[in-house]
Amino acid sequence: MVRLVGDEESLNRGETLLGNSVKELNETHFIPLFIGILLGIVVGTMPIAFPGLPQPVRLGLPAGRSSWRSCSDASDASDGSCATCR
Repeated sequence: MVRLVGDEESLNRGETLLGNSVKELNETHFIPLFIGILLGIVVGTMPIAFPGLPQPVRLGLPAGRSSWRSCSDASDASDGSCATCR
């Protein structure tokens, strides 16, 4: 939400620039939504190397706990067979 303060002419220019349509705000734009989800997955799975750490760090997926097995839940995590521990 944006609150504009100014004279009538400035408010009209701000409304033209920012938009003021209730209908448009109530509709979901799916293409930007799915692009954001896809970019989140790509960035979350990219390894980021930090000096001094033996393995690269990954941000992970937001829903990773529900869709992927976590090392803390895996009985065989200590033998390296857990995909998230590698």
